[in-house]
Amino acid sequence: MPQRPERFFWLYIKQVNQAVAANIDIVNQQFAGSWTACGLRCTSCVSSQAVSDRLWLFRLETTKKKVATNFNRQLMAHIKGLGSQFGLPQPAKRQTNLPQPLVCPRVAEKGTWWKTDVGLHSVNDPCNGMLVTYTYHEGRRYYVPHLQLCALTKLCQKIELAWKGAACSCWRSASGCCGVGCFDCFQTHCADCDGTGWKDFSRWVRRGYQVDYSSGLPMALV
Repeated sequence: MPQRPERFFWLYIKQVNQAVAANIDIVNQQFAGSWTACGLRCTSCVSSQAVSDRLWLFRLETTKKKVATNFNRQLMAHIKGLGSQFGLPQPAKRQTNLPQPLVCPRVAEKGTWWKTDVGLHSVNDPCNGMLVTYTYHEGRRYYVPHLQLCALTKLCQKIELAWKGAACSCWRSASGCCGVGCFDCFQTHCADCDGTGWKDFSRWVRRGYQVDYSSGLPMALV
């Protein structure tokens, strides 16, 4: 698959007000300015004036695994220092356990245990920043309920509907495409998705990478 020429790293801080967030942003910008191995931009993505969960996006301009890994190491050290510097009630962390941001409402059905999020892949690997789905069981870690074939079929239908609403049409020009759009099909230089596979990615960038956390989930504002 063609790699996008950048990787996204997300800083997540739970429930701080705008004044604290503004001071953290200053420190984040200083950290970003100290990085010289490649291009790097840091953006504060949540602009709520109320107490809110917050996200910062570090957009690293590289395809080199070694550079990305070294940056991740330095970013983790930076994040660790934020807690003591600002007296945060809960530790700051690099967000990797959810797609960031979500690009459509969570896919779920009353009476079922599964929930699916559609968003941009947040793990530091070659698929970083691309459209992906995560399906969860939010109950106990062990003894996850069985997913029978009828339920799996229904789940796939709902995910396919959400995916079609989010996926960029640039996959249609790919040779031997899978038929719905995937990592190997999206076009790296597409003006709409910029290779992410999300049809509204460029619109989201023009709006300043803004995220709405009022629902408790990081929803992209486009």
